[in-house]
Amino acid sequence: MDSRTGTNVDATLSADANAPAVGRHSLAGMSGNLQPEILFRLRMLISDALSNRVLEQSVDGGGGQVRLELVRDARQVRGRITDVGRSDSPELALQPVHAGMLEALSDRWGTGRDSDGSVEIWFELGVDSVRSEAEYAQRFERGMRATDGLRGSHETRP
Repeated sequence: MDSRTGTNVDATLSADANAPAVGRHSLAGMSGNLQPEILFRLRMLISDALSNRVLEQSVDGGGGQVRLELVRDARQVRGRITDVGRSDSPELALQPVHAGMLEALSDRWGTGRDSDGSVEIWFELGVDSVRSEAEYAQRFERGMRATDGLRGSHETRP
C-alpha cells in the first residue's frame, strides 16, 4: 500500500536497508510549503525511526515490513512508524529507543503498541518549530539520558 496526497503519506515498505531512503522520498508530495529546516528535521526523524524498526526486525531474522504514516495540517506534521504483521513479546518489543534524535528534532515523541500489538514510534513536529543550536544539543543529550532504562511508552513535551 502506498498512498500520497499533498498533506498525507501512508506507505508500507520492506524492512530493509532501503526503507529510510524510500521513507524520505515519500516526503516529496508534502514538502511544498515547509521551511527547509522543518523538511530536514522530518527527513532525519523518518530515517531514525525507520532505521530503528528495520534493525529490530533484522535482529529477529528480517523479511518484514514497516508502515510509514505522515499527516500534515496547518500547525504540525505527525509521523508514525509501525511494524506490519509483527507482534513481539512485551519485554522484547519495546526495547529502549535511542532517543537522542527523536528528542532533539521533534516537539513530542513516543513509543507504544498499535492496536494489533505491533511496535510503533510516533513523533510530532510543528511547522514553525525552530530551535537554536544550543537547544538541539541540550535536547539531544536529554534524550540520550532518557534512553537509560527506558521501557514501554515514553513521551516528551517541549
